[in-house]
Amino acid sequence: MFAGRPAPLHEVVQLAEGWPGTNHTVSIIARLVEEAQMDPAVRQVAENIVRRIPEHDKPREIRAISDFVRRHVRYTNEGIETTKTPRVLVDEIEKYGTAIGDCDDMVTLWLALQRMVGTKCRLRVFSQRQDGQANHIFG
Repeated sequence: MFAGRPAPLHEVVQLAEGWPGTNHTVSIIARLVEEAQMDPAVRQVAENIVRRIPEHDKPREIRAISDFVRRHVRYTNEGIETTKTPRVLVDEIEKYGTAIGDCDDMVTLWLALQRMVGTKCRLRVFSQRQDGQANHIFG
């Protein structure tokens, strides 16, 4: 899975300003989500979320995963941009009942769980700032 090394706990990188930094964050998230697809702990969480939903009820699966992430990841701003792996987030949820992260952490877990159950989904990045710099990401 990780070539004999443990999964990184966080990605801590110096990002460029503006859209180049946003593009870098998106590429990190995409890699972490892809790596999570082979993680049995993340798969188990996804399966547990949808276990009692009738087969082929994709809208309920999507909502159930979205509700799980909203209930179990407490949003907080970060002083230095980091991105937690889905495994770290599910481990925090298991240990403490909640994980802590910002929008990129939440969307990383959301994407990993959705893709585990075959949902076709993608990221959206946008700006709420007057200067047009990206400041939010969601799935």
